[in-house]
Amino acid sequence: MLGQPDMQTSGGQSEPKSRRARARMLVATLAVLRAALGDAERAYATVSDVSDPDARGPALAAVAGHLTGTPVLLDVTAEADDWTLTILCTLARALCPAPPAAHPLVGSMVHKALETDTWYRILPVLTHIAPGAADAVLGVAEQHRRGGWCGGVTRSAPSR
Repeated sequence: MLGQPDMQTSGGQSEPKSRRARARMLVATLAVLRAALGDAERAYATVSDVSDPDARGPALAAVAGHLTGTPVLLDVTAEADDWTLTILCTLARALCPAPPAAHPLVGSMVHKALETDTWYRILPVLTHIAPGAADAVLGVAEQHRRGGWCGGVTRSAPSR
């Protein structure tokens, strides 16, 4: 029945979760379309207004990727929404190539995307615009992994 929060859709997702996923995809799609049409400021404003950082990160990466001409990477382990966004970015790039120089807002997009839990989605853009910077980010991530840092929680080393 409509209105029940735990109602299942045919794909197994609950109805509210499915609606949220569609809304996030529409926002990312609109932002990439605005970037493809040359309106980087509106594209940035569109993704900046997304309150969910897990949705904002990939949308920022998609827009920044288009604005920098970063090749679109296919992730064979991705969920359906990620594949949809990848296909959209590929089409946008083919139909509306990126400008010859990255837009000044790309740096802000990279910074905002790095603040999310989906920070790794911006790494292809980062390696495209500043190859040494991605190595530094990955070095920090490796240090956190070695130190037992996991999702903001520090774990103590096992006793011997």
